[in-house]
Amino acid sequence: MELFGTGSEQSPSSLEVKLQLNNISALRDKIDCIRKDYYSLPAEVDFSETDTELEQLEDRLDKTEGIQLADPEFFKPGKVDMLLGAEVFFRILKYEKNANW
Repeated sequence: MELFGTGSEQSPSSLEVKLQLNNISALRDKIDCIRKDYYSLPAEVDFSETDTELEQLEDRLDKTEGIQLADPEFFKPGKVDMLLGAEVFFRILKYEKNANW
């Protein structure tokens, strides 16, 4: 499997893992994963351009009042746990819709 990252650089991967997601919404899916020691982003990332946008987002989070979020500070830059491709992200999102939004 070839990965394309920042600057369209290719990184080879020689390890794939099958992961099955189970959550309260009954989503069961197998996802190809890549161990993080096979691929990494640059150690330093400049978030200064996003500071204003993050502040604006934080101000609009009133919509989440009364909703328990898995990560209440999801909008703040931090450690990346998993990168998801669009096809996986939208399959997960489909099962996690909230009618109030």
